[in-house]
Amino acid sequence: MQLWADGGVLRSTQATDRAGTGVHREFAETEVRLAALLVPFAKLGIPIGRLRQFAEEIRPILSLLYADVTPDSLDERTLQIGTGLKRAVNGVGENYLSLAYTERQVAISVRTATDGSLALNPRRDFPGLEGLDHAPIVVLDLTSILHGLLD
Repeated sequence: MQLWADGGVLRSTQATDRAGTGVHREFAETEVRLAALLVPFAKLGIPIGRLRQFAEEIRPILSLLYADVTPDSLDERTLQIGTGLKRAVNGVGENYLSLAYTERQVAISVRTATDGSLALNPRRDFPGLEGLDHAPIVVLDLTSILHGLLD
C-alpha cells in the first residue's frame, strides 16, 4: 500500500500521511475498499497511472456509501455504480464492475442482477469511450471482493 500511497493511488489519513519514520500509514474504510478493488487490476499488470485514474473515478462514489445522499441528487451513472457497490458491500445479489481503458481514458460500469441483464455490452456500458474496439475490458465480481471485507 505504501507504493500506491506514494504514487497517489491511495490516500492515507491526514494524521499519518508522510508522518515520518516509524509511523505506519492508516487508511479510511473507503481507501481499504478501493485497494481491494485495485488488487485484481494490479495483478493483471495495469500500470500505476491507470490505477490512479480508476481510483480518482471510483473514490467519490465509494464515499457515498458512508454519506446520507438522496438518489435524486446523483446523476444516473453515479447512482448505478453506487447502488452496485452498496449491494456488493451488503452481500445482496450479483454485482459486477467492468473497467475498460484506452491510452487516454478509463471507463467504469457496474451491473447488478436488478438490471435485467448481466451480459457485458461494451457499447452500452462504455458510451463515448474512444478506441473501444481495442480496449482491454476487465470484469470483477464486486460481491466476492467487497462483502465481509471489513467485518
